[in-house]
Amino acid sequence: MKKLILTGFIFLAFVPVGVAQKTLVTEFEYQNTQARVPEPVSSTYVKPTVVELIVDSVRFEETFVLSREKVEVSMRGELEEVRSWGVYIASEEASRKRGIKCDMLVAAMFNLGYDKTQNNYKLKVVGYPARFANWATATREDYEWIRMDKTFTTNDKVAAIIK
Repeated sequence: MKKLILTGFIFLAFVPVGVAQKTLVTEFEYQNTQARVPEPVSSTYVKPTVVELIVDSVRFEETFVLSREKVEVSMRGELEEVRSWGVYIASEEASRKRGIKCDMLVAAMFNLGYDKTQNNYKLKVVGYPARFANWATATREDYEWIRMDKTFTTNDKVAAIIK
């Protein structure tokens, strides 16, 4: 008799849980609303600045070793990412080795290769270290130069250099 009463209590204890679960699942409702909202737009204007670029006359050349994971996972195998990293690390290395501040690499060239024996990539970076000097607000002459640069296409620029 005790077993029968105990079994009854256990059965009654689980019945409300099962009913509650079934009720929650069957009465689930989804609602999505979209309304028109005026979106404020704010613009910021900054006067253009110009800078002189002082280029080192001695060419920088360095080969960097990158792990396969760094190139294929961290950089997703994208060449633009590898080149960008190459310019950054080459600028840092040029600054360290030459004791000068290097802000960019002018005429940078890259050679990326995979070394199967060592299971890594080798990136050779060649270029001329350069630094920025004499920052100034653009003048009317600079505005004309900037305007002309914006209207030229790449083909026009190449044609002007060839002439």
